[in-house]
Amino acid sequence: MVFPIHKNELRKFIPLSLIFFCISYNQSLLRGIKDMLILIDGETSTLYYLKLFCVMPALIIFAIVYGNLSTKFNREGRFYIILIYFILFFSIFLIFILPNQETFKLTKFTSNLFISYPKLSGFWEIIKNWHFSLFYIHAEAWGSYALGIAFWTLANDITNINQSKRFYSILSISSNIGGIIAGLSLSYFFKGNYKISLVIAILLMFISIIIFKILSRDIRQNPLLYELDDNEKRAKKLKLSFIESIKHLINSKYLMLIAFIVISYGICISLFEAIWKNNLKIYSLGDKDYLASIYGQQMYYIGITSILLSIFLFPTILKKGWRLMAYFTPISFLFSSLVFFSFCFFQNKILIISNFLNTTPLGLSIVIGLVNVIFIKACKYSFFDTSKESAYIPLDEESKVRSKAAVDGVSLVFGKGLGAILVTVLSIIVGNGIDGIKYILAFFILLFLILWMFGINSLYKKFKKLGGDLRG
Repeated sequence: MVFPIHKNELRKFIPLSLIFFCISYNQSLLRGIKDMLILIDGETSTLYYLKLFCVMPALIIFAIVYGNLSTKFNREGRFYIILIYFILFFSIFLIFILPNQETFKLTKFTSNLFISYPKLSGFWEIIKNWHFSLFYIHAEAWGSYALGIAFWTLANDITNINQSKRFYSILSISSNIGGIIAGLSLSYFFKGNYKISLVIAILLMFISIIIFKILSRDIRQNPLLYELDDNEKRAKKLKLSFIESIKHLINSKYLMLIAFIVISYGICISLFEAIWKNNLKIYSLGDKDYLASIYGQQMYYIGITSILLSIFLFPTILKKGWRLMAYFTPISFLFSSLVFFSFCFFQNKILIISNFLNTTPLGLSIVIGLVNVIFIKACKYSFFDTSKESAYIPLDEESKVRSKAAVDGVSLVFGKGLGAILVTVLSIIVGNGIDGIKYILAFFILLFLILWMFGINSLYKKFKKLGGDLRG
């Protein structure tokens, strides 16, 4: 046995780890670049107009297209289509759009709109920088489809529940290493150089396809080793469109509960980052190098923290069972939020601390917010994702394969979209931007954290009935 992996499982585990590394590296890198492109020239509110009016509708369209593809292509074909599509888009952006980014800006077209309707300036930024908005949409889609669907559908198809409790925690380490290297690349090597960043990202997409092709050949030659003797036959019979997948999701309380906890996380992280990124925008004044440093550090330390959690804490949590593993993220989120908001809401009272550290209360809130974002996302990758993916494994093939697109492809984006609705509507009603509604946003974060934990408790009862508890 190598770590908790048997030697005869390495032919499955090593390719999965390499694909996970490549996809996770790109996810971290693209996530940093998409925010930087918007924040350097635009407002923080633009991010939430984007999530509401662009990302959420676009990913619903992606989900419909994916649902239709699922009726015509097998798992291998869908993986290739997803990766090749992203290769084409990011190549076009790299070759044609990025070198001519100023030419593509619709500055003249939107100038009067900014003057006539200043409260909607965040929305006009989307139109003005439509090419960056398009990049933002595809960077979000990469996380949902390349990672959330293409990779995890593959992993869940060839991994049984006994293997998952050994595989997934170690697999997360390869993902975290990808995040660490992406963070170092953005902060120290590329330093906001989008061209080099995208060249590396596209190269890793090609590498993922090559590794997947080698793995697929081995799966076809040795189906029994990959648990595909019956699963493949059943999967071929499943020809559900996206609408049928949604109906199946709605009719399954179990799947609805999985969707609910994903939505709850999406809302909470969206609202939390709204406040932190607003402070970051004000403090950085759109400085490209500073933003690259912050986002790079975020990726790097998320990876480091996730690995430490996976090695030293995950085995202990796993022994206590699935429920504690699922609870760990919202409980950590709750304590992190209390610390962050204490610094945000009582800045005048911590003036002595900020002076002692030779910074400002706003600067200190940036650091505290960064630390909390790092810890929350590290918990998400180490515990939340593993518990969520494990919840699929006891399901029948129809629920596991087809409804996953509806849950993972839409739920997280839907949650972030609901967060964006709250931020956008409240900003317009209350005025004074995100800074004027931070107390209200803090209340909603607390509310959805509580609802999230209730959802976990309900899901656990059903998960246990299916015989899916991961107690080690």
